[in-house]
Amino acid sequence: MSEQRKEIRKKIVSLLKRGKTDAGDNVVGNRVNPPWKENLPCISVYTRGELLEEWTQAPRVMKATLQVGVEVVAKGRGEEELGNRVDELCEQVEVILAKDDSLEGTVEDIILRSINFDWEPSGEKMMSSATLMWDVVYLRSMPRDRFDQEQKDFETATAEWDLNSEQDEDDRADDTINVPTT
Repeated sequence: MSEQRKEIRKKIVSLLKRGKTDAGDNVVGNRVNPPWKENLPCISVYTRGELLEEWTQAPRVMKATLQVGVEVVAKGRGEEELGNRVDELCEQVEVILAKDDSLEGTVEDIILRSINFDWEPSGEKMMSSATLMWDVVYLRSMPRDRFDQEQKDFETATAEWDLNSEQDEDDRADDTINVPTT
């Protein structure tokens, strides 16, 4: 649910801020207002998508793989300096998140899947960025309050059987089972 995704972003931002990257406190949990132009280097944490698979049926639990982007942005005077700064930031992020692959018990696992690099050669100083894409695996349950409202209580069951389908329909056993309520 969205609360779990918010918590995952918050945990990643918190770990990166406490981990003392070169970005310092310039770590945000969105892409809407990243501090790119004024305060560099910076890091932006955002979600890109989520894949779901059924984990259990009753109660319904889904295994979710949340795709999280961690974008690092730096500026420099030349390609080599710029490349080195971005590489250092990437390594810092990788080390911090690898040290706590459960995000303080929030998720099952966090796995680095790819890194994409980009650079902007215009402007007073060149800027470069890298996006580290992580798969964050966690379990999400159907909210119990919605489930209880949508489902009727299980009160009775009907069981029918016969002996190897050899009995006439009138001779088959038919029982109604009443489930005790507390």
